[in-house]
Amino acid sequence: MKKKMRIGALCTCIIVILSGFIYYNIKSDANDRKEKVENTKTATTIKENETNEADAINKNEKENTEETEAEEVAEIVEEAQSTEEVITIEESVPEVMAEEYYAPVEDTYSENEYTQSTNNYAGTYQITAYTWTGNAMANGEYPYVGCAASCDFPIGTVININGIGTYTIADVCPTSGVIDIYMNTYDECINFGRQYADVYIQ
Repeated sequence: MKKKMRIGALCTCIIVILSGFIYYNIKSDANDRKEKVENTKTATTIKENETNEADAINKNEKENTEETEAEEVAEIVEEAQSTEEVITIEESVPEVMAEEYYAPVEDTYSENEYTQSTNNYAGTYQITAYTWTGNAMANGEYPYVGCAASCDFPIGTVININGIGTYTIADVCPTSGVIDIYMNTYDECINFGRQYADVYIQ
């Protein structure tokens, strides 16, 4: 009887030991699996973070590249416009110089309509033009823009030819009713032709 009881107790101890061993192994396996899952999640998170960082870097590089290209294009356009403006200015210089050279003549002919009282009105005259002849005028001076010849006014009289300009009588001409004004070139005289205008004495 005692022998049987010892055998039963021994069996019970063996079962308890085996149960503890099995439980320990099961718990160890569960912990290992949990650790593996956590490691996998951590690795996945790290990979995602690296991917996001790489995407952000690529995006920034792309934006910087686009901005750089846009700035280069803007500089090229600005340089082209500046070059075009310089060329335009250089091409227009001869015309500006020509206009400045003939400006006194054009200003003389383009004055506004002249208004005087009836006491200063001299009448309507035929206006012609002449250019350099190499001879001095009746007052001893050589012709200049702003002088005119007439036999109807005393030398030194200042007249205003309506719509044409103000002139000083400095020479005489053989025909009454005609005022001959001086111009720089023969072409100007031809273009001016023969005109009729009201004349006022200043």
